[in-house]
Amino acid sequence: MKHIISFLLVLAALSVKAQDTLTVVQYNLLNYGNVTGFCSASVNNVDAKDNYLIRITDYLKPDIFSVNEMGKLVGFHDRILNNVFNREGVTRYARINVPNIANSEIVNMIYYNTDKVRFHSLAVAQSVTRDIDVVKFYYNSNTLSSGDTIFFHCIVAHLKAGEGSSNVLARTNMVLNTMNFLQAGYQPGNFLIMGDFNLYSPTEGAFTALTQAYEPSWTFRDPVDRVGEWHSNSSFADVHTQSTHTTGGCWASGGMDDRFDFIMASGAIMEGTRKVRYIPGTYMALGQDGNHYNKALTDAPALNLQYELVQALYSNSDHLPVVMKLEIDESMAVSNSNVIESLQVVNPADDQVRILCRLVRHGILDVKLYNMVGSLVTARKFDVPAGSSDLILPVENLPRGIYLILFTDENGHKLTRKVIVN
Repeated sequence: MKHIISFLLVLAALSVKAQDTLTVVQYNLLNYGNVTGFCSASVNNVDAKDNYLIRITDYLKPDIFSVNEMGKLVGFHDRILNNVFNREGVTRYARINVPNIANSEIVNMIYYNTDKVRFHSLAVAQSVTRDIDVVKFYYNSNTLSSGDTIFFHCIVAHLKAGEGSSNVLARTNMVLNTMNFLQAGYQPGNFLIMGDFNLYSPTEGAFTALTQAYEPSWTFRDPVDRVGEWHSNSSFADVHTQSTHTTGGCWASGGMDDRFDFIMASGAIMEGTRKVRYIPGTYMALGQDGNHYNKALTDAPALNLQYELVQALYSNSDHLPVVMKLEIDESMAVSNSNVIESLQVVNPADDQVRILCRLVRHGILDVKLYNMVGSLVTARKFDVPAGSSDLILPVENLPRGIYLILFTDENGHKLTRKVIVN
């Protein structure tokens, strides 16, 4: 019994030390600090918007907060940092500096929690219409002193707005420019692409370029897998992000009927092969309950949120913020020299465990299955070719329960996965 307790305590300690969660938010702020003919400073007042953002960010507690439609003047960038995030003695938030090569009146911005993530570098993927910013972050790990950490990229885009073939083509070109930039200068890995994409259909070239046009290691996935003809379609009411209003002016009119705002993830993040994994079920548009198709956010039925939060979402922007959570797990690490590129265990399992893996080169995988008290219950070696493989591990004689699978490649690199045996 002492050995069992010790094993469980070690597992718990390792889990606490190696795992963390990041909350990622993407939000179109609707001309924050940018005065237009239809959106005046009095109607879209930044003092009021700061108070709305305080309510929204206090509720979401973002670690990464990317935004579109920020006024280009640096003073407005600092307003949110100082008035919304670093207030009441808080000092942990910082922001990026955007170059605005396109010289647009509205720019992207990212605010981030330095307790969890640190800025590494920024590049501009393309500057047609507006800049698309590629920001490299690293996790603020306990192992930083030894030179070990986790890197990931946030690509922030605000694609050309509007229907019509010329706008569709402009969006497509912006994304193609970005994808070509990524392929030319980066290795596939932990990437998020987020922003107001202004997409009316998944058949648009921009969406196709993101999800299908490149090799699997350079495509992005919709974390909630809600791809379809979402424009003015009540079947997609649960993922619509615009508009919070039915009347126009500063805000777009028409109520909730478009899915413009996205956070999309690379395969590495969706599969958790490089220390960062999307946590299933955490993706949402805050304020979207699926019951407001063609309605304003404040129309009946009432949202199951605090009244003040609903009013802040309604008044601050005609878009809803999109939210997802990422798990940071250093035990999932796969360095660039590892044989394993991706690995997924199909859950639940019956009489056999199905393992979907992709190896960068031929290798031997040592697979060991442990029960939850740390006892080895089965083991097998697989001779696996380069590319994608479907491996089968028989478990027909095992009791029902949760097991831990340890994968070790020939270089000693390790990965762990959990499996539920029915």
